[in-house]
Amino acid sequence: MFNRSFRHSRYASCITGFWSNVTALLAPLFRGGTKTKPSGRIKLTACCIILLILFCPLMASANQDVRIVPQLSLTDLNPRKVAFAPDDGDLLLVVNRHGRIDLLDISNPYRPVKTAELFAGAWDAAFIPEAASPPNGARIVSGGDDGSVRLWSLVGRQVGEPFQGHDHWVRSVAFSPDGQHIVSGGDDGTVRLWEIKSRESRVVYRGPTPGGLGFVGDRFFWIGGEDRIIIMSASFQQRGQLFLHRHGLFALLHGVGAYVPTDRVRDPFRAVAGGRDVVWQRGMVPEIRLERVRQVLLDDWTAWERVSYWAIANYVTARDWHDGLGWWRAVFWLVVLWSLIVATALALWIVVPHKLAHWSMPVAGRPRAPEDVPLWKKAAEILGVYAYLGRTRRSLKHWLRRNRDELYKKAFEKREPVRQSQTYCDLGHAEVVKGFRARAAKRDRGLVWIHGPGGGGKSALAYHMVREAVEARPRDFLPVLVDEDWEGSLARHVAALLRLNGRGPTEKMAETLGTAGLLCPIVDSLSERGTKDASKYVGQAAQEGVFRLIIVTSRSEPPQGQAWENFERVEARPVTPDRLEAYVSTYAPNNYGTVKKRVAPLFERNTDVSPLFLRFAIEQAQEKLLNSTSTMQLVRRYVDDLRKGENALGKDDMRRAAGIAAVTSVRADLVPREMHPERLLEALSSEADRMHFVKANPNGPMEPAEVKDCLIECGLLNRNQLNSNIQFAYDPVAEHLAVDRVFRVLPPDEAKGWRRRIMASRKPIKDIAKAFPAKQGRVRTKGGADHGIRSRRRARGAVA
Repeated sequence: MFNRSFRHSRYASCITGFWSNVTALLAPLFRGGTKTKPSGRIKLTACCIILLILFCPLMASANQDVRIVPQLSLTDLNPRKVAFAPDDGDLLLVVNRHGRIDLLDISNPYRPVKTAELFAGAWDAAFIPEAASPPNGARIVSGGDDGSVRLWSLVGRQVGEPFQGHDHWVRSVAFSPDGQHIVSGGDDGTVRLWEIKSRESRVVYRGPTPGGLGFVGDRFFWIGGEDRIIIMSASFQQRGQLFLHRHGLFALLHGVGAYVPTDRVRDPFRAVAGGRDVVWQRGMVPEIRLERVRQVLLDDWTAWERVSYWAIANYVTARDWHDGLGWWRAVFWLVVLWSLIVATALALWIVVPHKLAHWSMPVAGRPRAPEDVPLWKKAAEILGVYAYLGRTRRSLKHWLRRNRDELYKKAFEKREPVRQSQTYCDLGHAEVVKGFRARAAKRDRGLVWIHGPGGGGKSALAYHMVREAVEARPRDFLPVLVDEDWEGSLARHVAALLRLNGRGPTEKMAETLGTAGLLCPIVDSLSERGTKDASKYVGQAAQEGVFRLIIVTSRSEPPQGQAWENFERVEARPVTPDRLEAYVSTYAPNNYGTVKKRVAPLFERNTDVSPLFLRFAIEQAQEKLLNSTSTMQLVRRYVDDLRKGENALGKDDMRRAAGIAAVTSVRADLVPREMHPERLLEALSSEADRMHFVKANPNGPMEPAEVKDCLIECGLLNRNQLNSNIQFAYDPVAEHLAVDRVFRVLPPDEAKGWRRRIMASRKPIKDIAKAFPAKQGRVRTKGGADHGIRSRRRARGAVA
């Protein structure tokens, strides 16, 4: 029993080994020497015929297993050719020498059954390939002694009319891999290609009578002769020839060279020189290796071989072209180098675009504006195209997604204002939140302006809107909190907030991401920003479409103008008595009944309460009973509760330091703003000259610098992300502490200027004018004149 696969990927090695075995068996026939005698030619011809009989079926069934069934005797059938059906290993085709074709079912080898007889006068026959669809049910093609080619079904019926075109016997036939064409070779020396549907034919080869032919997949087509096998491409372009010789397998590749396995053959090929003279020297034909025969002749390549060959071929072409350039050679390799750089950049842009974006981002501290970039660097960026490809939307989008988790924490989630507003109670803005979430998911334009008094929950609403949108579509956009002063355009500041590992996007990169709806700036407390023309920058970004998503919180309504018409206006709502239950259950779920009872007096004096001060009241009511419900007293207790740790200030010194920071923050315009640490340190040092600051435990003096750090560490003040400036975490706290210090602590001489500025304010939105103590008496100025603060407060409609 013999069962072995003959794979086309190892044709060359199999042929070489096969020839070695045959020459060893037939060695006695060739012991007469190397010269060819008449008897030697006859012997060589006989050997070649034997090889063709054995080799052709192997080539025709390159992808099939060779099967020999010893239980089946074919002596009576007188077979010329046998073949198995590609899709049925039990169906055997036998071409008899008298021209009949028998189909045998050998599923039971001991009792083969003849299923059909085809009286075709055939010399050769073949099955249609397994993957091909049979045209009109035809499964077998045959070629016979009348020069015709016929199609047959498996039941023995002829399909259609015969194909006529050969002048003599048809010696070999085969189907094309797709089953739509037939190839046939006849004694007239031609190989024809037939199209089954149109029945048209054309001659694809003309030469000696083919001894066999067939396709090896869609890779190549072969034709067998007396002493050679001709290899052609699937489109019938000649590639070369394999010669079967007693000394081994010789190969000739058209336009490439020749393979000679041994030196015992002196002149294996003849070459024709330029003058059409026959040259016998062996060196006139380039010799190649056996691997080259396998690659070019049999189209059998590994991936690395294809890449290497492509590189070598292009190098040779470039070298030949370079030799003919003349004086242009000086710039040739520069162009080649630039081409390689561009090709590498394009490959990186396709495979790892986020890397290109990162490399094109400037290092922190280096020039960022185009006019500040050196000329040589601009030229390098243009020639290298790395910077250009790194600034494309594809690269920036992948960079943002690649680093989104880290950027989300840095620009939004881990920011102190956001952490302080993790808990949120809906105060009637569910539709607004839902609408923004839908626009963000579709990357539609979403501009929202949230306005209301200080402590009205504007920031908490803005953060909640963003969280809801991010949770719905976590990869859609990145929120960026802007709660500090900045210089220049809004896009430039947002870009600065997105720095990672010493690099960050430029202003243009931020605009590219913003116009794609991938960035959402949250400009918090815009009315309190100390940036000159801050509203103007935000309006420009909205009008020009630099950011498709923007959320602004401000105490004032949007300015008038075309830039603000597309903003959705949302008014922050106070907590009314009917929402008290939901608010308390949100912030004090474990002590709901007691806390609700303790904070209920807040609504006895007012019909509604600011969400910030109600939250202060709930936090304080969880630990003790509220002795007073005035907002000033809530702020004082809030400041007292911030005293934590061993380095905490004493109670009185904590209030004193907080009041100094508040007065320094509100300045002359009565609006809490950022302040430079040196300015606060100077104010604390002046106060320390009067009376030292003392630690709570252990008792001891505290330097002004330590006091400043204490105010920052306890959470009363927050740091700017990009510089050393500091600001109050809650603006209403700064206003109340400033008023408390001005009217309770400062001497009349120092309080006079502050009192006049406060009382001269005619804007009801100025919450600092509403922060007067409920029972503030008359304040005597330096000149002795009394001023009725309460009467003036009532005249201006202020609420204690």
